[in-house]
Amino acid sequence: MSRDLTSEFHEARRFQLGAPPREPSFTTRSAACTGFLVIALAVGALTVTKAGVHYVDGNNASPAVPYSSWATAAKVIQDAVDSSSAGDEVVVTDGFYASGGKALGAVTNRVAVDKAVTVRSVAGPQFTVIVGGGSDVLNTMHLRCVYLADGARLQGFTLTNGVAIDGIAPEGGGLWCQSSNAVASNCVIVGNFSTYAGGGVSGGTLYASIIMSNSTSAGGRGLTGKGGGAFNSILNNCLIIGNQSGTNGGGAYGGTLTNCTLVGNAAPLGNCGGGAAFATINNCINYYNTPDNNCENINSYCCTTPDPGGTGNITAEPLFVAFGVGNLRLQSNSPCINAGDNSHAPPGTDLDGNPRIIGGTVDMGAYEFIPSPAMRIALGSPNMTLAWPLWASNFVAQEAGGLPASSGGWSNVTATVSQSANENVVIVPATNAARFFRLFLR
Repeated sequence: MSRDLTSEFHEARRFQLGAPPREPSFTTRSAACTGFLVIALAVGALTVTKAGVHYVDGNNASPAVPYSSWATAAKVIQDAVDSSSAGDEVVVTDGFYASGGKALGAVTNRVAVDKAVTVRSVAGPQFTVIVGGGSDVLNTMHLRCVYLADGARLQGFTLTNGVAIDGIAPEGGGLWCQSSNAVASNCVIVGNFSTYAGGGVSGGTLYASIIMSNSTSAGGRGLTGKGGGAFNSILNNCLIIGNQSGTNGGGAYGGTLTNCTLVGNAAPLGNCGGGAAFATINNCINYYNTPDNNCENINSYCCTTPDPGGTGNITAEPLFVAFGVGNLRLQSNSPCINAGDNSHAPPGTDLDGNPRIIGGTVDMGAYEFIPSPAMRIALGSPNMTLAWPLWASNFVAQEAGGLPASSGGWSNVTATVSQSANENVVIVPATNAARFFRLFLR
């Protein structure tokens, strides 16, 4: 199971395009924020408790407990987690984090978030990497990347080279979650391994993440693994690609997948389920997996083949923009556009950070198709109105005094954007000078 981690990491980054996706249910504060207030009533008194923020910088020369500023930031993520209390936040700056660790049960973890703490990166998974321990299954240092307890949150990391092979039935080489209330978002889980289940992740709830090139055992130590990418996880707006299992469920085994894209996964020794096995799958694209896409799955409003029965499923090819080079967004003529079921659509944005429902009905897969919105210009005096569809809130109005020869000639319209019932609206002064306006995807 030896790997070229550098090539795998850069391969994962190739799929992490566009604006960073956001987890819908939890507030992310900036590094400058000092926390939030929790107000508790007691007899005869009002107590105000401020949650703590702890900082991590792998290059800091002067770490000091409790790591409450960048000047005293911890060098090791685990140190900051151990100094935190439930409700605190650990903020991690760019770097490869490959030191530290904590044992929970039979498996040692590079980072064990064993309380309801949020651990988030400053710049996202492209720049912040947690490295497990083990270049192959015989390596004596077996470290999973991350353990998340009930109520813990992980936001914006790449997890790679994690190994879970110790114990009776080890799971989750990259990430192990104690419950569905352990949540990861905007993460890339790539190149991890377990002998039993969930080479990438076991359990938990994931939003807008990439699960790629993870694997489970093909029979070592008397175990034949399942769920190469994920095992019994709740996955929303995720890309599951290039994973492999020893038996069934190359991409995922069990759990619930909603608005995910599963391609290029394999279960070479199993009877079925290269894409997913024994899972509930809604609004997903499950295609181009080996030896097949489904094994005893419950499919609703999915693009997959052969027809699995159920409601709203289609078998036509999804028509990705460029499958061969990893662009799994939808072409404008894809049958997956507006083909999902809104009642299943997860909250928040798609994998690119774009609005999840644009054309009135949610698309299938991890990426919502983004048409080119039209700008409406209403001339008046002394002002003019610029307006564009409300769903296109990720577009910004730009202006230029003449038709620019390059994108550098455009500047953002600085007037405040307001919202009407169905439009984004900007009011700008009307002048006699020629001006050009356009919409630009942020």
